[in-house]
Amino acid sequence: MPQSVGSAEAAKSVRNGLYLLDDDAPISRREQLHHLDDDEAAVLGRTLASDEVFQRKCEVVAESPIEQRLRTAEREAEAYAPYRDAHRDLIVELLLTGAVDDYPERFAGPVSRFRVENRKRRSIWPDDERERDDEPRRWRDRMHRLEQGALRVARLGAGRCIGCGRQLAGDRFERGSDRRARRWYCSPTTCPKARTERIQNSQRESMRDAFDAATGQRRARRTARRKAR
Repeated sequence: MPQSVGSAEAAKSVRNGLYLLDDDAPISRREQLHHLDDDEAAVLGRTLASDEVFQRKCEVVAESPIEQRLRTAEREAEAYAPYRDAHRDLIVELLLTGAVDDYPERFAGPVSRFRVENRKRRSIWPDDERERDDEPRRWRDRMHRLEQGALRVARLGAGRCIGCGRQLAGDRFERGSDRRARRWYCSPTTCPKARTERIQNSQRESMRDAFDAATGQRRARRTARRKAR
């Protein structure tokens, strides 16, 4: 731990896009990169917090008995992330975060959205001595792609076509099976926003990018690449 942490000069940076501890304090390059990562990580939570279907799912979790909330959140999270992995764990975390029941009713909604939106933001010590990560690729503007990916995640969870947003009638049964196949598009060949396999693959990758930014998996892969050099 840096020796300056306990000194009067060391101030914990809590700049998170909402407020600044000291308006005159210079923002270091490390802080800029840190907040860039945080802004990207917050996209998915911000999008889901504003989605009516996700809000209703949070209410379902909140209405469950305390001992059953985790199981309820896991069940509701399957709509957004079909497989048990870090992506589903993230949705479970956000659902539990949004399940606010300890505030007066008129404040519960805003508090729930605020918690979900800012769940993945972190504080930073400006004088942290950990290895610096300053790859040029970190400065690329990826916000539009992440926002589109997050929108598609919200659509998937709401049972809407991830391409055009049209409400789906329901999942289809797999041929020769009684198991339902997951539907992503109103039509895999005629959706007006996803007519080709290339477009569909790009759309699904944008969803993965939004998840990876929110779970920190993108940062972990970047660190692994840096250490492998």
